Amino acid sequence: MRRLGFAICVSLVVGGTALAQDDDPREQVIDLATIEVAHDLCKFDLSEAQEDAIGKRRQALVDDGSVTAADIASVQDEIGTSMRRQMAEGLCKPDGPEAKLYRKLLAILDPS
Repeated sequence: MRRLGFAICVSLVVGGTALAQDDDPREQVIDLATIEVAHDLCKFDLSEAQEDAIGKRRQALVDDGSVTAADIASVQDEIGTSMRRQMAEGLCKPDGPEAKLYRKLLAILDPS
C-alpha cells in the first residue's frame, strides 16, 4: 500500500500522469482516485464541475470495458488506506507534494 503512495509521488516528480497520456486505464483510475481521496482527506478544493468530470471519465472507463466498478473500488480503497497512513507525515500540507500532484491532476482533468 505504501508503494502505491510512493508511485503517486514518483509520477509527480517524473511529470507524467495517465490523465495526460490517456494510455493505461488502471493508471487513469489511480489518478482519478488520488484526486477524490485527497479531496476527502485533505479538504483540497474540488468544484462540482470537476467532480462531474471525474465521474464521467471514470464511467467512460467502465463503459468501454477498460475497468470494472470493482477495480475502481479496490484502487480507491488502496489509495485511501495508503494516504490515511501518510497523514501524520504531513500528507495534507498545502505546499506539500500531494497538494502539488492534486493541482496538477486537476489541471489535466480540467485545464480551464
